[in-house]
Amino acid sequence: MIQPQTISNKIVAELSAYVKNHEVPDAFTLRRLKNDASSIKNVSLAEYAMMMGMIACVSGDIGECRKQHELSLTQDCNPLLYANYFSSLFFIGHLNESFQCVEKGINLFPGSTSLLESAIEASLLLGRYRRAVKYYEDLLKLNPAKISSDIKDFVIDSKKVINLGISEETTQNLSHILEKICLDRDVRIESIMVNIDDDILMQWVETSANVDITVDMNFELCDTLARNDSNFNQISVSFRAFQNS
Repeated sequence: MIQPQTISNKIVAELSAYVKNHEVPDAFTLRRLKNDASSIKNVSLAEYAMMMGMIACVSGDIGECRKQHELSLTQDCNPLLYANYFSSLFFIGHLNESFQCVEKGINLFPGSTSLLESAIEASLLLGRYRRAVKYYEDLLKLNPAKISSDIKDFVIDSKKVINLGISEETTQNLSHILEKICLDRDVRIESIMVNIDDDILMQWVETSANVDITVDMNFELCDTLARNDSNFNQISVSFRAFQNS
């Protein structure tokens, strides 16, 4: 017989793979995952609620996602619960909310490498470049066995942007604009590519939108930036369809 902890690990690993690969399971798989999660409800309500939150996430139900993850945190408090809550919010496109979640987790568990790595990634996408560098320094103090090349690249990009002298208020304002345009269309930000060219910060925001929606999003982005009070003279940004390699 499979033990409850083994079942929990299996379900979390399967759900995490869907999140990582930007995939949505079919209806049959969702039913199976819910049934599997129910088998440990009487063993650990915290883990059950966490898994139901992740299932709601891949189903696109943000309300149920929040409800279940918040329930899990009332039952227990550990880095895994915060890490998966962050991942759910991040996957569903609520990036600023996901950052608030992971920072709460770090305040409680400053020695969690997974939370610090998540915070570094979120910081880059949200224009919080100094936070990315700070969390990377905190990560190094823990002497992790390995730091992924992605994390190192995030920090290199963050330092390049900091050296441009663009205010963090401006980059954070931009992140809120990008997120709103996406959420208004039920579109996820999948990744943000950063480059520096002649002291200009160039960003390509890859989303889950198709080509027609992407064109519409770029029109709104141009109009919004033109009417915004922030100075975006050193920033060139555009949406594009996500290329899943």
